[in-house]
Amino acid sequence: MLSTHGAGLFVKLTKGKTMKDEIDRPLLVTRDDLKRLGIRVSNTTLLRWEARGLFPRRARMGGTTVAWFMSEIEGWLAERAAERATWHYSDAC
Repeated sequence: MLSTHGAGLFVKLTKGKTMKDEIDRPLLVTRDDLKRLGIRVSNTTLLRWEARGLFPRRARMGGTTVAWFMSEIEGWLAERAAERATWHYSDAC
């Protein structure tokens, strides 16, 4: 669906977002970005979580450079928030 907004013409995406909104948002996040998002665990822990399917898998960009897809990280964080709403530490005992 096409929609005009201000002086530009934007393609409407799902949930009321425009292509401009998606372009302004980073597609990939680095290890430093993960830390800024509050994911402050060691690389070894991230590798273990990825191997067990507990964290999104990294994409190798070249050499030793890796990144994660922002959409997958946002989904993972949303899952943690949902868990937090229903799980209590006292339940684990």
